[in-house]
Amino acid sequence: MNAAVRFADTFGQVARFVEMALAGQPPGDVVSIDIGGSFFDCVASDAAESLKSTLVRSPSLLSYRTRQWDRRPPVRPADVIDDPVLFGRTDGSMRIDDNHNMFKGYALCAGSAPTRSMDAWRRGRRPVSFINFGDSLLTLHQIEGATDVLTRDRPIVSLYLPDAPEQDLLRGALRDQGYDMIAISRLLETETESDELGFGCIAVPSEKFATILRRFHLENRMRKQGQIVSGRLLDRSAIPRQRQSSELFGLHAKSPPELHRRFGAADIAVRSNCYPVESDGGTSWRWLGPGAGARMAVPCSFPGAYNFEFVVMACRTPGGLSGCRAIVEGRESAVSVQGSDNGSVSFSGWLSPAEYKGYAEVDLINPGSVRQAGSDQRILRMNISSVQITPCV
Repeated sequence: MNAAVRFADTFGQVARFVEMALAGQPPGDVVSIDIGGSFFDCVASDAAESLKSTLVRSPSLLSYRTRQWDRRPPVRPADVIDDPVLFGRTDGSMRIDDNHNMFKGYALCAGSAPTRSMDAWRRGRRPVSFINFGDSLLTLHQIEGATDVLTRDRPIVSLYLPDAPEQDLLRGALRDQGYDMIAISRLLETETESDELGFGCIAVPSEKFATILRRFHLENRMRKQGQIVSGRLLDRSAIPRQRQSSELFGLHAKSPPELHRRFGAADIAVRSNCYPVESDGGTSWRWLGPGAGARMAVPCSFPGAYNFEFVVMACRTPGGLSGCRAIVEGRESAVSVQGSDNGSVSFSGWLSPAEYKGYAEVDLINPGSVRQAGSDQRILRMNISSVQITPCV
């Protein structure tokens, strides 16, 4: 089974488990705290469509910082849906440290992001049916700010595990709220926790976890035996060809997320050394600088191997594109370039399932001294307009 088929099957099974866990609940909001495009962000979108519910996408810290550096107008804590605000432990603010001299590049001082607890946001709104905590660095804070929501609404929860020792604190926080958590690998009964499908976890209220899990595994066994397809029992007298036909019975009713994707400059989340998005009304772009290396987060719907292509509109370093280096998830990758002052930079990388967090962390390094251009006080290195990702299958 190739990667695309395997991940499509994984998506379908996880979406089915969530659908079963939500069955019988009154329609409620589906909340996804994410930079967008991750596996669980796609599951949340599917759940909202199945429930005919409102999908509330709230940016993670990563996306929020990108927006703040774009000098957007100040946001108000009440405007969670319309404006970016950060879900956190309390209503207040969270300091943003300038670890990569981003603010220095903008000639700004380090600042803070407004935060709001999900409990406060929930008041006056419909119940919450599903929450995707897609920012592993903040998940524990966000769960501690959603204790009333978890107690009252009993939503299904998806999350990517943070680093130890915060994992134990997170498990304890969910357990205290009456939730049982299961890794995707165990949900799908793959061999080990470190299996290639071991990324991410789902938490279900304890009072129905065992029942839903039994039903899910029973349905899977019946499907493998040809007795059930897409939730419907088949007549035992049906010929084997009919039992096995996904075309006739819709085995893949759940459409997996698109794996081939292109992100424009405005949608690339940048963590260091990048200037605000600029546009001429038709094309948008970002200048990298002032430092030689810029770290970006590129959403990937599944872990695994990907090809990345950054489209470059201009390059001002002496070596041009030929001097570029790329590091994906901490590992350097061989770079292929087209053009000199403009063109593209291509490379491949691997997202480990055990460390999957919804995106690939890419460092694009373009060394060499660059002088200021005229009266522009910025150090402009390389101008990127888009990035395309393609899975290696």
